[in-house]
Amino acid sequence: PNAQAEILTQLPSSRKDAMSRFHLSGQTTTYAACPSCDCTYAPILSAIGSFGPSYPELCSNIVTPGAQACGTNLLYPRESASAPYTPIKPFVYHHFNDYLASLLSQPSIETAMNQACDNFVAAFNLPAPSQVKSVFEARFLREFYFNEEQKSLFLDRPGNEGRFAFALCVDFFQAEGKSLRNSQNSVGIIALACLNIPPELRYKPENLYLAGIIPGPREPELERLNHYMCPLVGDLEISWSNGVYFSRTALCPHGRLTRSAIAVGIFDLPAGRKAAALAASTSHWFCSVCSLHGTQHLRRTDFENWHSRNGSTLRKAAMQWRDAASSTERKNIFTKYGVRWSELWRLPYWDPTRMLVIDSMHC
Repeated sequence: PNAQAEILTQLPSSRKDAMSRFHLSGQTTTYAACPSCDCTYAPILSAIGSFGPSYPELCSNIVTPGAQACGTNLLYPRESASAPYTPIKPFVYHHFNDYLASLLSQPSIETAMNQACDNFVAAFNLPAPSQVKSVFEARFLREFYFNEEQKSLFLDRPGNEGRFAFALCVDFFQAEGKSLRNSQNSVGIIALACLNIPPELRYKPENLYLAGIIPGPREPELERLNHYMCPLVGDLEISWSNGVYFSRTALCPHGRLTRSAIAVGIFDLPAGRKAAALAASTSHWFCSVCSLHGTQHLRRTDFENWHSRNGSTLRKAAMQWRDAASSTERKNIFTKYGVRWSELWRLPYWDPTRMLVIDSMHC
């Protein structure tokens, strides 16, 4: 009886306790977001003997060139010297590689992710299908080159290297519902879906990746969404340039190298323009694909005279906007090109003229 009682006391009493005991909880980092300008600050590693992670007390972000630092308080007052630092506006980021590891730990999922690449290779030299049924049959992924030598990300795979494509989604919603006074309290999500997984499994909650919930009570203005996108883009930038090695997966007990990329962004128009830091669809730069400029051209149907926007030109303009010395210079660049800096430009393959897709519900 005593031994049995001892065993019972060791059983976890909650799901959180069970996940902690078996090390099943996801790897996350809690950032302190500025309540005023949305700039995010990673926790500072605590010294031995301190209580929990620490953060800067004040926001040091310079919102516009030449302006003073924001200076907003980031933390609640501590109740005691031993109390942890608590951000006023926390942003919890779930690490991308932790999510990918969870997919690769499942034999059926890893098999499906590999099969998508194998099918791509088998069909690459066949005539293009008259009707595209898979994203891997689309021309864009056929031309998705890994480096300057124009090697296909999915065609040129050394050894058993994993190559995975993802769809990015950013959207905002009123968590408290609409009120009679048309409340604008809003929170957002940053999520990914793995395109290597078949559609019937891809969008199951357990296979989707929620990178983070953008805290309210309002949407980040203009380019301030960048602060919440930064951790995810950082992980994806490394995954693309260096690759991420997993010491063990379900099918590769001795480990494998992987490379992951965003292949498409699926949004409604407002969220898509905000994520890409492009001018709104109601502006003179109403289209992210063609170069028609001015709302007087909205009803033009002579599509043979439409010309595609140049992704390289937009990238240069976005970098000029980022590095501008004054808010006036930034305004002039935005007026001319309809683009601000987006963290997504850190990804060398990012091209909003080809990668922004309107989701089927809004299309």
